[in-house]
Amino acid sequence: MKSETEETSSELSLFLEFEKLGETQKKILTASVAVFAEKGFYGSRTEDIAHRAGVNKAMLHYYFKSKEALYITMIEMMFQKVSEMIGKHLIEMKSDNIDEDIARFIYRYTDFLAANRSILKILTWELARGGSAIANSAKKTIGPRRQDLLHAFSDAVGSGKIRPMDFKHLFINIIGMSIFYFIANPVMNILWEDDLISPENIEIRKKEVADFVINAIKPR
Repeated sequence: MKSETEETSSELSLFLEFEKLGETQKKILTASVAVFAEKGFYGSRTEDIAHRAGVNKAMLHYYFKSKEALYITMIEMMFQKVSEMIGKHLIEMKSDNIDEDIARFIYRYTDFLAANRSILKILTWELARGGSAIANSAKKTIGPRRQDLLHAFSDAVGSGKIRPMDFKHLFINIIGMSIFYFIANPVMNILWEDDLISPENIEIRKKEVADFVINAIKPR
């Protein structure tokens, strides 16, 4: 089992991929993940985030005008990465390779969740306070891809590669099966007496979800 330090340090990988960010911004965002995950939005203070990032409070506010602005930026970046995965693996599906494209998305998305589990804690906190930051971030980053997603799956149905279905429920099922595995981990570990987020079990989980989805969408 990862320690809190090991778990939160992995969040840096999320921000490293944003080339426009300076090193100080990356440190602040990484520290914010640790603090928001531990205390939620209302319990977190910019002083604590600045201290963990190794910067003064004035520097934090130079880059992020408020706690709310920092919080929203962090959540939007997570959804931006998911949006990029959707574009690469789902919108650009090839008619002769649909099963592999869907499996690649599930594998990559699961790896992303495994590497950024602290952000899932933040999303759980956010849903408890109404979820507006999640809704607005998803609408801003993933929303513009919605029609392209619908067209991609409509084309797949039209070509006979997958059965007719309501795509929004297929998308919700994929996301739900992936996220729930990590959010419910403390309970599932006790129930199954196993470390379900060990690298070995995560590999098994990716394959199980991919196989389940692909078998569910095959033409009948």
